[in-house]
Amino acid sequence: MERIITEITEKLKREFCEFFSGKETDVSSAESFFSQRIAEATMELLQAYYEQQDELLRKDKVGRKEAGLSIERRGDKREVLTLLGQLEYRRTYYKKASGGYEYPVDQIAGMDAYERISEGVGLALVETSCKVSYERASKYITGGQISKQTVMNKIRAANPRQKPAAP
Repeated sequence: MERIITEITEKLKREFCEFFSGKETDVSSAESFFSQRIAEATMELLQAYYEQQDELLRKDKVGRKEAGLSIERRGDKREVLTLLGQLEYRRTYYKKASGGYEYPVDQIAGMDAYERISEGVGLALVETSCKVSYERASKYITGGQISKQTVMNKIRAANPRQKPAAP
């Protein structure tokens, strides 16, 4: 993991140096450039981390046997929309000795089965939809990648607190 972090930070360093070399820049273009590059680097780091965790579990045969997990298939792709962009990683599907199946790396990532958006995106959608329509909330937060129905489902799942009854 340390090697991957070093590679990504060296790449960022080169891109930052190129950005500043020989040209004047305004705050607006710097803001856009740096936020995009940092978001991309964060997604690369998370992908590498989750895939490394998957590999460590896969190679730990003794630990898997104790946990009652056997490999069902490898290389299943997972995509999650986050506030920083699309996170993609590959993971292994395991059969549990007690019955059923699971993706342990999804548990490490804190993702429920079939969840396509991160908790942060869900929260931002709920907060934004209080001020604008579901469709606009989707456009503002995800660039329209999420449907109006998904926004509504996130609001319903949020379980807002009820106002206390007036005496």
